[in-house]
Amino acid sequence: MTQPLPSDETSHRSDAYPVHVGASPPQPVSSAVHADPNGVPFNIGAAFTWALSKFSSNAVGLVGGAVVHTLLQAVGPAVAIGGAFALSQRTTTIGRAGVEVVEVSLTPGSIVAIVLGVLVALALLAYSLSAYIGGVVDIANGALTSIGSFFTPRRYGSVVAATLILLVAVAIGSIVIVGGVIVVFLFWFTIPIIVDRGVGPLVAMKASAALVRANLGESLVTALLLGMVWIVGNSVCGLFIIVTGPIVTLIALFALRRLADETIAP
Repeated sequence: MTQPLPSDETSHRSDAYPVHVGASPPQPVSSAVHADPNGVPFNIGAAFTWALSKFSSNAVGLVGGAVVHTLLQAVGPAVAIGGAFALSQRTTTIGRAGVEVVEVSLTPGSIVAIVLGVLVALALLAYSLSAYIGGVVDIANGALTSIGSFFTPRRYGSVVAATLILLVAVAIGSIVIVGGVIVVFLFWFTIPIIVDRGVGPLVAMKASAALVRANLGESLVTALLLGMVWIVGNSVCGLFIIVTGPIVTLIALFALRRLADETIAP
């Protein structure tokens, strides 16, 4: 007896999977697995997601570098304070009530120690910025990193010059109450631009200001959130800075690349 043929309605259903013995129907692939921040407008949520992902896969270098570079920043003040105290002149007198009073005055040697300490602090700050941001640039480029990646300075001379210029600009701007804040906000991409693009300090400052002005809303929100993260990192004697510091740096570089419509390793 001949069996009736299946109707066209059944045989051409668009949602029907072909049946194979021992095989299961194909499953849809989630687009989140292949999420790519490139080609879409910048948003802070994607920046945090990217930063946390890269932090987890590069934690040893990021945290190890953060610890060492944080400790390095104490060397300059130690030289200045310790040298100034050791080379100062101390005079002991007895007061009216028989209380011993020690007067400390600076000497040429102690002034030299203070100046030397400031120069050491500037040199080490620039070294830490150029080396650590350089490691983060490697991550953004999709390169394999090791702990040594965060201790290799990039464009060191330009970073020293930019750091000095920015410190002076902030000091002058701070004469007005919000002047220093405005300087920091306009030029906060300067050092990453130097390390990432290999340009000089003045070119980097101009590019940073132009990028911030062209993306004022996104830049302001990002800067405020990063400031809050940084404050949290310093809330318990700075213990959390070894985690929040790397995340802040990763987000800053993500923002630089995506606000400028440049690619970044997904």
